[in-house]
Amino acid sequence: MTSLLLALALTAAPMVGPLTQKDGVVAVQVFDRMEGNYWHLRFHVELVDLATGQLKTELTGWSQLVGELPDGALLVTNQGTAGAKTLKVGVVERTGALRFSCEAPFDAGSYLFTWWQAPGQLYGTAIKDRPLSGLAVEIDPEEHLMQVSFARKSCAMKVPKRAFTGPQTVVPRAGMTAPGFETRLNGAFLELVWVKEGAVLWSRRIDPAPLQHPPG
Repeated sequence: MTSLLLALALTAAPMVGPLTQKDGVVAVQVFDRMEGNYWHLRFHVELVDLATGQLKTELTGWSQLVGELPDGALLVTNQGTAGAKTLKVGVVERTGALRFSCEAPFDAGSYLFTWWQAPGQLYGTAIKDRPLSGLAVEIDPEEHLMQVSFARKSCAMKVPKRAFTGPQTVVPRAGMTAPGFETRLNGAFLELVWVKEGAVLWSRRIDPAPLQHPPG
């Protein structure tokens, strides 16, 4: 399989870190289902009340949590949205309000992404999502480059002529929740669970989660 590189240069954005509990809110990347012949994993993003576990708001149109900025805002993408033909990157407040976003034409829903960063820069590798049939598949020969420049209140995405080649590190894995929170399968449903010092403080049913297997 051929990987493609997406380079995102940040001119005014701080480094991205892992998810935390802040302002009484926890962000959760909720697994919905696997679908189709390609085993696409589909998610949505929720903001949950820390004290009760109740949903505060669903971040409509955003499927993945890349991480958290130092001021608590969340860096999100739509990379796991079924049928997405545009790659979107956004910064969302913990109230659910969109601070800003930018986008570029790209078949985001058909790729698997890994995110990386360097001082002042964020980029990722996207690998074509392939069926797990064991059959030979056509390799995508193209390498795609994208770059996002961040200002204080906006960002812009474009296609650069050169990829970033300096030293880089993996973005600290956001996971699906902040530490202490889990999404668990309970029968046909997913539950969000807050575990503290080995005790379950609360659990909440999120969504039905039927697993749709490829035919055969």
